[in-house]
Amino acid sequence: MMRNSTCVLMIIGLATARTASADDDFDWLVRGVETTVQPQADEAPSTIHEVEPLAPFGTADTWRWAIYTGAAHDFDSSENYNLHFSAEYFIATDFSVNLELGVFYFDQIQNTWGTNFNTLFRWHFLKGDNWTVYGDAGAGLLWTADDVPDQGTSFDFTPQAGLGATIAVGNGGARLMTGLRWHHISNARTQGEQKNPGRDSLMGYVGISFPWGN
Repeated sequence: MMRNSTCVLMIIGLATARTASADDDFDWLVRGVETTVQPQADEAPSTIHEVEPLAPFGTADTWRWAIYTGAAHDFDSSENYNLHFSAEYFIATDFSVNLELGVFYFDQIQNTWGTNFNTLFRWHFLKGDNWTVYGDAGAGLLWTADDVPDQGTSFDFTPQAGLGATIAVGNGGARLMTGLRWHHISNARTQGEQKNPGRDSLMGYVGISFPWGN
């Protein structure tokens, strides 16, 4: 009888031990799964960088740059061809100051080349959804390899004024520009009346401008 009791007790003990071991194994398995699916503390959430839209054309405190080419004729015997690079800053809505650096070729009795620096003020006084009409005026300094006009001097002033228009092209803020200007060249009598023949020309130009850092 005691032998049977002892066998029963041994069987119960082994079953209990195996049950406890299985429970331990299950707890270990659960802990492993929990550790695997636990979010990483140092994992930063993904972010989407939104591109800021361009400021509307003519917004105050914005910049543009432009390149344009032109030709001018004095309705007599002389003409010039030019290429300009321009930086435009809107100091107020639709009103800008333009700094320009130009290269000129003068077709006259004594052909020559020159470099011109201008400061122009421009007002876009008419404005649609994708176009503007503007007036601009200003003056600059001109240095040439030979006298301009003929019998003049190689250092002159370049007052000018005119009307122009812009029209938007594409979605990147680019604008075609074109216009007409009265373009004057003289040394303002700095070398005397006899050394200041002066020249008045009508200049037409066409170019393109782009937003700059807006």
